[in-house]
Amino acid sequence: MQKYAWYCPHCVKENDKTVWFWEPRYAIPGFYDTFEEEPENEFCWFHTDQPLIKSEITIDEIKVLRKVSTDPNFIMQMNELKKTDPIEYQARISQFRTNIMQQESMSGKCCPHCHSRNVVKISMLNRATSISLFGIFSKKINKTYECKNCGYTW
Repeated sequence: MQKYAWYCPHCVKENDKTVWFWEPRYAIPGFYDTFEEEPENEFCWFHTDQPLIKSEITIDEIKVLRKVSTDPNFIMQMNELKKTDPIEYQARISQFRTNIMQQESMSGKCCPHCHSRNVVKISMLNRATSISLFGIFSKKINKTYECKNCGYTW
């Protein structure tokens, strides 16, 4: 039996990541995907009068989509796409899975700051340009990798 993600329309509309403090990198504001059983009469943690709505997106698909974007509007558009055009939706999910697998296999490195695998090795030209422009204040001195997600270098 497939498990589905649930959402609070108020939280999705507000798109406030600060309330989802426990996993800010992976949090999709308004989406709940940790239920072991399908909830009955479950309400939003922040809007206690708002019952949660079952999405069309499964938990496995949410795990893929959150690696693409944590914007709840993107997730809602994907939810709508699954309702209206399931074939196109499956094609996109398949494409996202392929891209994620390629990124993860190409980059064995993981950002120590945000844990993203969107990491590149800093080229000698890039480092030399930064050092020539900023001198000793360059943040690329003695650094090898740069995270394309958060910009952290190490």
